[in-house]
Amino acid sequence: PTRRSSDLRITGFRGRSDNMVKLRGVNVYPTAISELLQVVDGVTGEYVCRLDRSATGDEMTVIVEHEAIDSRASDRLSEHLSQQLGVRIAVELVDPGKTAVLTGLEERQKPKRLIDAR
Repeated sequence: PTRRSSDLRITGFRGRSDNMVKLRGVNVYPTAISELLQVVDGVTGEYVCRLDRSATGDEMTVIVEHEAIDSRASDRLSEHLSQQLGVRIAVELVDPGKTAVLTGLEERQKPKRLIDAR
């Protein structure tokens, strides 16, 4: 029998779901955030993105390791990420080494960059 395109079904998601997340209609690639963090001195380069659901919709917080936690650096990073990505992104600064448990850096060869807590 001949198959028509309307007979085909998608059986499941293919590809790497950890490479992209849709946040308020905008595609956000957690692995691409690394280069955007370099606008502030003191960033170690380690980070993890956390997705949460709130009453107003999905929210993303980027947890960034920083040598000297400073609210101005946090605000600057949040503003820069929001401008570059086109969607509001919150930033939480933590001491160096604090994201290792979240990213699985100690057990995995490649760190996890997205935690979906929705």
